[in-house]
Amino acid sequence: MSGAQAAQVIKRGSQSAAHKRLEVPQGLVSIEEDTVNHQVMMSADHPSIRPTLAADGARPAHERRVRRGAVRDDQRVYALLDLDETLVDKSQAFAQWAAHLVDAQALDAQALSWLIDTDKAIKPRGPFFAEVTRRWPGLGNAQDLWDDYAQTMPRLVAVFPGVVGVLGELRDVGYRLVVVTNGRRDNQEAKLRATGLAELVDDWIISEVVGHRKPGAEIYAAALGAVGCADPRACWMVGDDPDLDVIPAAMLGLRTVWVSHGRSWSQTGTRPDVTADDPAQALAALL
Repeated sequence: MSGAQAAQVIKRGSQSAAHKRLEVPQGLVSIEEDTVNHQVMMSADHPSIRPTLAADGARPAHERRVRRGAVRDDQRVYALLDLDETLVDKSQAFAQWAAHLVDAQALDAQALSWLIDTDKAIKPRGPFFAEVTRRWPGLGNAQDLWDDYAQTMPRLVAVFPGVVGVLGELRDVGYRLVVVTNGRRDNQEAKLRATGLAELVDDWIISEVVGHRKPGAEIYAAALGAVGCADPRACWMVGDDPDLDVIPAAMLGLRTVWVSHGRSWSQTGTRPDVTADDPAQALAALL
């Protein structure tokens, strides 16, 4: 994509004057939020924000992954990438899973639309499946249903068009890439492996593993550590969720790209640095 073409499809935003980011020594980030009534401070050396690292700073042997492809360390370019609805089409896969459930269990006529709407409204899977089994007790145990979901979804999910090619280009120009995602380890890792994305990124940080979920600062700190980025201002965050991806990353000092999927930005205050209609365009904005 040429610069002129990219300019036609990508709209650049700006930070609100009301969003004040404090200047602090390297290794420490202080965030004064304009949308949440609290202040968050974190140190890159504090053990609570490096949960995936061993005491000597190395990742445990079973967690380590070898980088593939060309990554130029001297360029110091980094990107954190959301997984669901940014790299992979989770909504389409969920719709297939839900349709199969409705058919197999002979649920009522409103069941499919209810499942799709509730999936969007309740993102953590534990509460979601608890709500599903409350509505239809005959489905059995919520944990069993969740386990079936976690095993099935990786076979249904697909990478958005153009994403694989752009990820390759980003690696070629020197980007270090890490996926940061909420969810169960088995489900999210299986998605990465089934789609081939595991071969295109340097690492991944999953909420179940680190014990923290987006939008918490701790999971972002773990992701920054995974790519070796000491200064959040040298890193991009690419994601589709304003509240989980864009706003918290911006408040930590990262530059942000919002995958809008055709939506308009409705939040006040903090805005993304770049807005793109689809995932491939969003990733191409980093080139």
